[in-house]
Amino acid sequence: MTKVSANLMWRKPEGKRDFYSVHVECKSNESILHLDEKCLGEVCTINNLVPGYEYEFTVKAVVNATFGGVPSSASDYTKPSIVKNLKPTVKKESTVIIASWEPPVGGHSGYHYCLEEVDNSHECKDCSSMTSSSFTTNDKFTNADITTSSSSTTNLIMTTRSSSTTNNKITVCKNTTDNNISEIVNSSGSKFCLCVQALTKNDTIAGEMAVISAYTYPKTPVNLTLNPDSQRMEASWTLEQGKYEIFEVNINTTAYKYTKEYNTTDFHYTFTELKAGVYYTVSVVTRNGGLTSVAAIMEGHTKPAKPTSLNAIAHKTSVDLSWKAPDLSTGAKINYMVKCHNSFWKELNETITTETKLTFHKLSPGTNYTFTVLVVVGDSKSDAETDYAMTEPQKRTLVLTMLCSSEKPLYCDEPETRDELFTKLTSDFTEKFKDMVYWNLSWKTIRNN
Repeated sequence: MTKVSANLMWRKPEGKRDFYSVHVECKSNESILHLDEKCLGEVCTINNLVPGYEYEFTVKAVVNATFGGVPSSASDYTKPSIVKNLKPTVKKESTVIIASWEPPVGGHSGYHYCLEEVDNSHECKDCSSMTSSSFTTNDKFTNADITTSSSSTTNLIMTTRSSSTTNNKITVCKNTTDNNISEIVNSSGSKFCLCVQALTKNDTIAGEMAVISAYTYPKTPVNLTLNPDSQRMEASWTLEQGKYEIFEVNINTTAYKYTKEYNTTDFHYTFTELKAGVYYTVSVVTRNGGLTSVAAIMEGHTKPAKPTSLNAIAHKTSVDLSWKAPDLSTGAKINYMVKCHNSFWKELNETITTETKLTFHKLSPGTNYTFTVLVVVGDSKSDAETDYAMTEPQKRTLVLTMLCSSEKPLYCDEPETRDELFTKLTSDFTEKFKDMVYWNLSWKTIRNN
């Protein structure tokens, strides 16, 4: 029996005959019909059968096209067809082989699959190395004097669940009725040959093997940590037990055009020549041969540096600020925190910008403001650069009239008395206003005519 044909042989009966009539019946699927065949000799091939089904063949000699002799019957199964669309999962798994396939054309009772761990350079053609015996589909039916035959052989099907390890390599062979597998192999970063064949006749006849390469991917690095300085960043990680050759380490940022990739066999790597106050994304991938793991990814930032050359130019109700980026951050887009503070009016304005200039509006005239600029990244802040500026005053004159009376004659007209009063007033105003707002105190004598 083949997938689509049966080779029949029988002994020549006694007496005369013109031809033989062969009635073909599909026992597994009654909806499949087959016309009777006419054979002239004792060897006959029946074609156009459906794979994986049991067929019964009934042969009788025919004389004068109308008289039939005593029939003889035999039955057997066609070989199953090959499974379709065998493919591994696209998900990267480090300890599990996941694959699926579509049922073959025709009938089947189950599937047999084998997984064999191989070297990365091995080409998966078959899984013959996993079985040592062979199984033939030749069956003879002496009771009916009819024999179905086939010259082909296939691998012996093991009906028990089995797995083994040879030379530290994994081999697994099992039967299943599902059209997918999820096999735990506990060998990360490895190549496997996966063979699947359909079964029929209670899992005793196997079809042609479908073969693909399947992989477990290297394990992802764990415990990735970043230890930064202003222009350096050390990445370190660990790896659970598994195969690897090298680690691919990548660093990039959106603050300026920068992407670098390095290879190392160590469990750490130090990036140098970075810019201060910048967020970087670091990824680490485990590689074994052509297999790569899912990347371990972490974001971190270098320590910020102090901006320089802050300059404040004051107007009546606004102040223009400008400054320079830190030398260690030149060319990178970084964040600045800019503060405008006045103690007298208790005003505090704060903003974040990536520019190196800023104007504060709606300020109070004649007020001394303190301006600070610092680099911020994450929870880190640099030392502050500070400058001061007083807005142009909107001058108003306030006249204070002092009435002096004394028991001492002419005391109020003495210059020393006026100087003492002026000094006391100046001291009081200085203590109250300091240099927080614009003020000026002058003495003016008014005499009555």
